[in-house]
Amino acid sequence: MQSKTQASRYVLRALIGSIFLIVVLSGVCFFFFGIDLKEHLSYLPLCPFRAITKIPCPGCGMTHAFLDIGQFKIKEAITYNPFSVPLFCLMAIYLFFGRIPLWLKHKRLVYLAVVSVLVVWVLGLVAS
Repeated sequence: MQSKTQASRYVLRALIGSIFLIVVLSGVCFFFFGIDLKEHLSYLPLCPFRAITKIPCPGCGMTHAFLDIGQFKIKEAITYNPFSVPLFCLMAIYLFFGRIPLWLKHKRLVYLAVVSVLVVWVLGLVAS
């Protein structure tokens, strides 16, 4: 019988794999058929936090950013959410290697990432 930790890893890899597949399909649709999936998602409220509070969350723009990454529009992805490219890279590392490198798990690096996300989020709220 599998342990809960191992089962949760499988679920996480399946979730990340699904996101990765959607990103790849976004690129395929755009390059081969000229279909931009962002245009079809623009009317859907994708963020429950924003739908309830009318305030963008720290992850707002991630879906559009990932679709832009699939189309190799990195500058546009960064404008939607500046953390989309590093997060996508981490997700790809975890998907293909099954783990995150130990140096990325360093406590200070994690704290720096959390503080960076909060600072960018607050600055975005103040600017809007």
